Amino acid sequence: MAFVLLVGSLAFAQADLAEPSANEEAAFAELESETGGAENSGYTADATVKESSPVTEAPAKPKEETWEDAWQKRRYNVSFFVGFLPFTAIIEAFVHDEDEEPDVTAYSVAVGWELFYLMEVSLMANYTTVAGHALFTVTPRIKLNYLNFKYFRLYSYFGLGGIFWDGGSYLMFNFALLGAEIGGPISLFFEHGWGQVGMLTMGVKFAF
Repeated sequence: MAFVLLVGSLAFAQADLAEPSANEEAAFAELESETGGAENSGYTADATVKESSPVTEAPAKPKEETWEDAWQKRRYNVSFFVGFLPFTAIIEAFVHDEDEEPDVTAYSVAVGWELFYLMEVSLMANYTTVAGHALFTVTPRIKLNYLNFKYFRLYSYFGLGGIFWDGGSYLMFNFALLGAEIGGPISLFFEHGWGQVGMLTMGVKFAF
């Protein structure tokens, strides 16, 4: 009798551990839908927490240019102007006075004087650069980028006016070769006010 009860209880237990009934499966599915399931619980199967996304670092702030840096960048302007002058002086001998015979002595003297004026213009433009950087470095930051890019070319055209008014074909050739932004200072060779305006605007442009 005891053996029969033991076999019967084992059979009942085995039936209880078999696959769940339809009602049990429905109840389990309903419970899983309410809780969101294991995939949305924030934990993986081995109970590890999901990794967070890495934090991106802010980009490094660019270094501000000091007046020493500005001078090191622009101190070769003198060499450029002086080195280019003999070529333009030779061109002048052929295009400035076509009706007259070229005077080698006169043009040699002119080259010497123009070298002097050109070096003076270049040095003054560089000193304007350094002074502008020193001024706007020690004082509160003044944002002049909009003013500079919007109005500099307008100011430089005043300097270029001296080329077409007084310069003749020689200065027009310089203007075509060197560009509008440094054409104004070239008219300083004739020591007119237009050239002064062009030289100052050139220094302001280099300074900012």
